[in-house]
Amino acid sequence: MCTLRPLLTGLIVLFFTLTVRAQDKEEPVNSGAILEKCSKLYEDGAYTKAIELYKTVSRNDTNYSTILHELAYASYMDSDYEKSISYAKQGLAEFPEKSGDWYNLIGNTLDITGKRKEAVVYYDSLLLINPNSYLGWYNKGIAYSNMENYADAKKCLQKALLIYPFHTSSHYFLGVIAAKEGNIVPAMLSFSTCLLMNPESKYSGSCVTFLNNIAKVTDDIAEKIGTTKISTDDDFELQQEIILSKAALDKKYKLQTDLEDPITRQLQVMLEKLEYNAADNGFSMQYYVPFYTDLYKNGQFNIFLNYIFSGLDIKSVKSFNQKNDKKIYAFVKSATDYFSAIRRTEKLQYTARMANTQQYYFSDGSLLGIGNWHNNGKEDIFTGPWVFYYENGLVKSKGNFDDNGEKTGDWEFYFDNGKLKQKCSFINGMLEGKVTTWFSNGNISDENIYVHDKLNGENKTYFYNGLLQTINHYIDDKREGEEKGYTYDGFLNYTATYKNDELEGTVNVYHNNGKTSLIKNYSNGKLNGAYKTFSSNGVLTMEGTYDQDKLSGQWKEYYDSKALKSEYSYNNGSINGLYKSYHENGKLSETLQYANGKADGKEEGFDEDGIKYSESIYENGKLRELTFFDKKGQTVNSFTTRKGAGNLAFYDAFGTKDNEASFNKEGYRDGKSTYYFPSGKISTEANYKEGSLDGERTIYFANGQISEKMNFTDNEENGMLRSFHINGNLKFTGYFKSGRREGEHISYNQFGTPVVSYYYLNNDQDGYTTYYSANGKKDYEEQYYRGWLKKAVQYDTLGNVLAVSDFPGGTGELIYKHYNGKVYIKASYKNYMTQGKYEAFYFDGAPRMTLFYKNGYKDSIAKTYYYNGKLQNEGRYTLGEKTGEWKYYYENGTINYTENYVDGKEQGEEILYKEDGTKDRILTYNKGQLDGTYIVYGDNNEIAIQLTYHNDVLINYTYYGKDGKLVTPIPVKNGTAMVTAYYKNGNKSAEVNYENSDVNGVRKFYYTSGAPYIDGARLYGYDNGIRKTYYTNNRLAKEENYYYDNLHGTVKSYYPNGNIKAEENWYNGELNGASKYYDETGKLKETRTYYYDLLLSVSKN
Repeated sequence: MCTLRPLLTGLIVLFFTLTVRAQDKEEPVNSGAILEKCSKLYEDGAYTKAIELYKTVSRNDTNYSTILHELAYASYMDSDYEKSISYAKQGLAEFPEKSGDWYNLIGNTLDITGKRKEAVVYYDSLLLINPNSYLGWYNKGIAYSNMENYADAKKCLQKALLIYPFHTSSHYFLGVIAAKEGNIVPAMLSFSTCLLMNPESKYSGSCVTFLNNIAKVTDDIAEKIGTTKISTDDDFELQQEIILSKAALDKKYKLQTDLEDPITRQLQVMLEKLEYNAADNGFSMQYYVPFYTDLYKNGQFNIFLNYIFSGLDIKSVKSFNQKNDKKIYAFVKSATDYFSAIRRTEKLQYTARMANTQQYYFSDGSLLGIGNWHNNGKEDIFTGPWVFYYENGLVKSKGNFDDNGEKTGDWEFYFDNGKLKQKCSFINGMLEGKVTTWFSNGNISDENIYVHDKLNGENKTYFYNGLLQTINHYIDDKREGEEKGYTYDGFLNYTATYKNDELEGTVNVYHNNGKTSLIKNYSNGKLNGAYKTFSSNGVLTMEGTYDQDKLSGQWKEYYDSKALKSEYSYNNGSINGLYKSYHENGKLSETLQYANGKADGKEEGFDEDGIKYSESIYENGKLRELTFFDKKGQTVNSFTTRKGAGNLAFYDAFGTKDNEASFNKEGYRDGKSTYYFPSGKISTEANYKEGSLDGERTIYFANGQISEKMNFTDNEENGMLRSFHINGNLKFTGYFKSGRREGEHISYNQFGTPVVSYYYLNNDQDGYTTYYSANGKKDYEEQYYRGWLKKAVQYDTLGNVLAVSDFPGGTGELIYKHYNGKVYIKASYKNYMTQGKYEAFYFDGAPRMTLFYKNGYKDSIAKTYYYNGKLQNEGRYTLGEKTGEWKYYYENGTINYTENYVDGKEQGEEILYKEDGTKDRILTYNKGQLDGTYIVYGDNNEIAIQLTYHNDVLINYTYYGKDGKLVTPIPVKNGTAMVTAYYKNGNKSAEVNYENSDVNGVRKFYYTSGAPYIDGARLYGYDNGIRKTYYTNNRLAKEENYYYDNLHGTVKSYYPNGNIKAEENWYNGELNGASKYYDETGKLKETRTYYYDLLLSVSKN
């Protein structure tokens, strides 16, 4: 068979995609290059090597359907038929729009393994989709032939030849069947036509052998004569008798060619005696005879013979063809015209073919469409009704052409998956009236109105999820009047006005909450007038003016508190004059003189207390001098670049080195820059080129371990990102190209186990995102298309599918289940977004969580419950951000802690309580950062220590002295100090070591009696190792084991009487295995079994 051809040819140049599979690869897998390389391996028969290369390509790759096809093909050629079918069935499931290809592959493999009845079923499935697939008919015919069902085999092969007359294989096998049935004239016609179609095909030698045996009437041929009942169709009894008589083999029979051979003699006599009979409906009579009778009558027999035997090594044939190339060309053209007429009409009856008006139109070997056309000498002109097709056999478009070949009337266009793409109308080839366009998922894409091929009237565009994107109006292809734009998640984005296709007047841009984000003004398409931006809570954040698209006049920026943040001026688009910025407390932060858009003059930097800590001199945008001061105004260090390139060091307001870098003579960072933690340890090493990140950047943890490695080109990420946990294990890997995520990105837990595998295409999630449990087993999988979630599949611990949620068009129900089959999570999707109520349940149906979504954002009240039904936490979201007070509870129902949020950031006091209701800690936040007092309590609400933070930096600490008053705050330089505090009774209250404002080392707190309260340690901010908590009676309350901030191992808690209260098993922050709970007498009352934080069962004692 010749139908299992690889899809490589023509596809390689069309695709170039990036696939990242292994964490150690710097460069992604280039699937296009792999396809090309495997094509060359095919030439050497190295199919096993090709298969291994194909396996390196991710299923998320945009070439993956081609990869699967080639895997099926290569496995077939490598005789691994089971794998071939497996790959093809995978392709059928993942790429149903190419189902014809997969059916064909499966059918071919079943045929070669002897499962021919099953093969026919797959070929029928192919032909149901694409009845014009000549390969489908051919392969079905071969399957029947292999079953010795020659009657059905002939019908299929004949159908294949009506669709594609130039298919040598179909001619050959039709001739083989005719020879087996003893019908030697049809056999000779088929074999001769096979040679005519390709004198050098792989069947050429076999055709000559058959023709030779027929011409000589060998025993093998003779015994077949009369074995099959002669049909009234294809009546060649006279011609057959003459051939069997061997009369033409007599030398007295005059040949019309110099090619002396029994074949040429018998072919000549056959053609000499052939007569076309219009009443004979036989295939050979209607298909072959008209061509061969004309050939013989027109004196082209000798040319015909020399052409069909040109694939043989016959000296006289080669000589003849070289001397008569023009005649050969004319003959081939006439043959092509004859068989093309069959291809155009798919009519067997010769007379019907000539009179047919509806014709099959081909382009590059594939059926383009069916309709009527004529050629005006320059091009084909389509007229009347037409239907056009994709290569897979599905309708591509349908409509009518007028007599001039222009589209007219209603037209419909379709995607290759069969879904409607567009409906429109034409008059004289021009769009007229409403045009509606859809995405491939069935959601509407555009609604337009055309008048004489130009946009006129209301125009609407939509996002892929079906939500409105823009609505505007056109007059003769030009926007006119109001335009409204919306976000993909359904919120008003902007309003604008157009005049003669140019922006005119005020443009308003909005936050998702409906408040104004930006106001700008246009005249004649250019920015002119006031320009203002606002925060999501409505506060003015920037104001200025434009003049003819250029910034002009005074500009100001503001904090959310409405305090002035900066002020500066522009002239003709360039910043000019004195630039001033301010701290939020109103004190000056920076001043810098500009001239014609470049820093030129003195720059001064001030701390929040108003004390100057830096001074720089710029000349024409170039940094020339740099000086740093301490709080007393003494020079800490100074540098100059006046002598050319050099190294500069930068210090913060406290005189601590912040970074040092190599600068070029132009005053730009150029070469290596090193940044430091306040403690003096290196935090980041980066390379720059003329002021832009270029080359490798390495970020470190405070313990010296690498946190992240990334390469940059002109400030954009390029190459493989590798980030690490503080223990040195991988945290994340992913490839970037020009700042955009591409290919596979993987997240790892602290033990280096992959927990999530993402795939990106042009920075959008695309393909499969897979989530794993901590043991590496697949948990669930999401399938995305250009960032839109299409499907979710959940698996059990054995890898079996537990639940499937499909979102056709972006709408459907999301359902995840417990392993016992009961609902775990239930939510609704609409427009590819979570919408409405989102619920989670325990294994027995008890409520676990309830929250609400609005257009994909968490919105409104959210509540989480313990298994005993008591609240675990409650709060409110507004468009995805926490807002207002959030409360968290212990399992016994008492308050654990409260926190407050503004615009998604923690604000104000966070108060934590012990289980007995007394205070544990009070933290103060400002915009998500620790800012203000941080109070830790011992017993009886006695303050153990009071720390002060500013912008997440530890500034000082204090505690109560024996006089009952707070001692003078003790400064903490660079957030680093060994902090020791006392109660007013003189007993030690706290011992905590800080480094860079994080706890590093000992972390001990005491009760007022001096007894231990908390005994533990942290490693650079992470709880790590054993932490013990005690009751006031000195008995152990809890013993926890942490691994870099996550509970890991056995955690035990006790009652005040010393009896065990609970024994829990944790794995990297997740409850796993059996957890046992006891009453105050020490008797087991309950056992809970978890699977990586999922509660599986509860047994009561």
